[in-house]
Amino acid sequence: MKHISSKAKVAAAVVALTAAGSANAAITHWLTQAQSTAGNVTASNAGWTFNGSEGFSYDYGVLDGIGGAPVDGSTVEYIFNFSDNGASVAIGSLTGWSPGNERNVMKLEQWNNTGKFGATIQGIADYSLATDSIFGEDVHVVFRRNNDGGTMDLFVNGAFVEQHGAKTNWRMDGGVGTLGANWNNNADFATGDMFGVASYDVALSDAEIGNLYAAYAVAVPEPSSTALLGLGGLALILRRRK
Repeated sequence: MKHISSKAKVAAAVVALTAAGSANAAITHWLTQAQSTAGNVTASNAGWTFNGSEGFSYDYGVLDGIGGAPVDGSTVEYIFNFSDNGASVAIGSLTGWSPGNERNVMKLEQWNNTGKFGATIQGIADYSLATDSIFGEDVHVVFRRNNDGGTMDLFVNGAFVEQHGAKTNWRMDGGVGTLGANWNNNADFATGDMFGVASYDVALSDAEIGNLYAAYAVAVPEPSSTALLGLGGLALILRRRK
């Protein structure tokens, strides 16, 4: 019985370690892709854990407009896994139209229990999108401000899902903002983990966004198959002990 108990414990450890290794390989592969994508300003796989009561500061860099930078489109990218806490949930926030001190809050859930993505210009307007929120699983989300006066596109898991039609003069100028909370870091708190964030001073193409998602979703050894190899080694060790 003791041998069975040991096998079970080691098996669980092998599965946990191989799953963690697969996740680390995926986010590292994504980071390399992000940093090599034209227009990249920032990219980080530092990892952030949110407890539903506080966000983190993040510097998106100069994307559009700040300090005379050309206003020619910009892109922000997030990889995360958030829980549904029944309230409005921010993915992150950054400076919108910098001359007007606008603050954009990119939402996983625009309003309480509505289950839709959204975008808010804090203190000015709220815009609900048509795309369903995704909770409890890893998700890759991109907001793209196009070089056409300011339409905003949403991409989920590498695919274009919608263009925001109610506002056509969006700006995403960048600067220091937040992750997992509104601009003031006093509401719209996320619960869960963020694995990667990147920003770009151009409107990435559909293909580039697809490539970024593919880099994260790249095939890595399945935890189940790798775990079997580990268990095979474990069986040999236990057999030798007999």
